[in-house]
Amino acid sequence: MGKIYQVIVIGLNGEHMTIDLCDTEEQMKAMTVLQLKEKIGERLPGNGMDNIRLIFATNVLVDDEMTLGSYGVQHKSVIHMVIRKTDGVESETRRNRQFCDPPSSRYSFMRQRVRGHGKEPNKMSVEKAYDPSDPSFKFVDRPDVIDPYQDESCRAEMSCGHAVTPGSLTGWCRSLLSKGQSKFTCPAVQPDGEMCGAEWSYQEVRRFALLTVEEMDHFEKELARIVVAKFKACPGCKTYVERQALDNLCFRCTICEESSKPTHYFCWQCLRPWKGRGPRSDRCDNDDCSDKVLDLLKSCDPMTLEDVPGVGPCPSIRACPNCGMKVEHNQKACKNIVCPRCKVEFCFVCLKLKTKCCETSNSYTACSSGVAPRQTAIPTWNS
Repeated sequence: MGKIYQVIVIGLNGEHMTIDLCDTEEQMKAMTVLQLKEKIGERLPGNGMDNIRLIFATNVLVDDEMTLGSYGVQHKSVIHMVIRKTDGVESETRRNRQFCDPPSSRYSFMRQRVRGHGKEPNKMSVEKAYDPSDPSFKFVDRPDVIDPYQDESCRAEMSCGHAVTPGSLTGWCRSLLSKGQSKFTCPAVQPDGEMCGAEWSYQEVRRFALLTVEEMDHFEKELARIVVAKFKACPGCKTYVERQALDNLCFRCTICEESSKPTHYFCWQCLRPWKGRGPRSDRCDNDDCSDKVLDLLKSCDPMTLEDVPGVGPCPSIRACPNCGMKVEHNQKACKNIVCPRCKVEFCFVCLKLKTKCCETSNSYTACSSGVAPRQTAIPTWNS
């Protein structure tokens, strides 16, 4: 019997299913999302796929006519299932709980992580090398932009034009995943002092990092976990559901309703049965129900920027004005900061985009509009 091409599907309740698809790689690449849904549906008798969303890496497979090959799905890829259910009430402010440490030096990462001295050295894949005779890579005689001290002879050119080795690329992308980032970006510093920042697709990283089966499993699960963060498990039926009304915390679970379970309405914030009036965007009436990130923005310690004269104390933690991610300034150098998630550069003092702020000041002078007050709402990012 020949090889059977399969995908691993993580179901609504966390169960793992191996789905047999076809006999050849060409057939798998040509299979559509709809056909994959039908295959999964065969394993879920009585459960329609109309409200099911499939997530692979950072992609939500929304177009039924798209092929698996176009999404980069291959043999043994890991796909998550979530269910999309509406809560039926209008909305107002997104509550984003993702936290990321301030961006650290890529060279610090290079020395500690790639060379195996980080927290998880057993998971770092440093013993990798390209086959010099492989025509699918363009080899160049330039330093590895992630680890210039690499001794490996073969360095391949990424789509942005910078050179990498498979071990350093694996370690760099692992570090981004560990910070909750689902986008892989080039850390090379260009002649003008700016970071390259070009985005590498997971498919490109997978190929150039020579990811093993175990590494692909880890990367795909982590990428999906980050994407699935906007989904939550209903406390009643444990089904992962997606909230459409981003400013309403009162969520009506139709799965519980259809199965006559008691938890029809629950709080998206504290994940307990809803208490009090609704809709509401701040909290329900359960004790200790609050947005911990918003609480921190309101109560964090003040700080001053040593290198920006004339700027009074401002909050030490801010939410990115573009995507809402929580960020912290290291209190050194200029007042601008690049959000590690959406890559937008903004002024930490006035919370305007850098380009707007610099119309009336520069990176090392006080903002004309002064210090922005503490944030009382978290911006919504429609990524």
